[in-house]
Amino acid sequence: MKITTKGQFAALSQAGLLGNFLRTWKYVDDIPSDVSWLTIQSTVPASPNFIPVVSKFSLTRELDKLRLAGVPEETVYFREIPAPQSRRVANIEVMLDDYCGMYLHLEPETVNPVRGIRDRTNPLYGANARVILKAVIGEESYDTLYDIWEHYPTAIIEATEFSRSCGVFDRNLVVWEVRDF
Repeated sequence: MKITTKGQFAALSQAGLLGNFLRTWKYVDDIPSDVSWLTIQSTVPASPNFIPVVSKFSLTRELDKLRLAGVPEETVYFREIPAPQSRRVANIEVMLDDYCGMYLHLEPETVNPVRGIRDRTNPLYGANARVILKAVIGEESYDTLYDIWEHYPTAIIEATEFSRSCGVFDRNLVVWEVRDF
């Protein structure tokens, strides 16, 4: 089975079938009161209107800045994020490969988003990639990746291992994207 569109990925993810994820909302009024930290993202690909860390208390001010800059409100959405004290233990982009076993881009101890990881890292391959990945993200998170590959064996997985549990399933690994597209 393959995931061929972002829409298909989103539906499977929101159904809880692709590992841990962070909740998203289209409208400010839909954000639950228990959410303290957010990111503001754009529905426009490669948009510069991405604000990585916003407290719920400063959300209105940040939205006002975007409105003044001419950003249409219908092009932004909101995603919960782990508390800023949570470290990104590692960003990963990984896939299984018939030729070398595993193909991995790994960015340890970073503040960067996963976007652009291939530009910032060199790939690791095969058994070396598997051993290093498991050592960095731990067994539970490593098993989550293989659970996904059990159903989508050719998928590329983008994820972040955080230092604290977060997300819908309260785990350290957050899966950002699973794709064959």
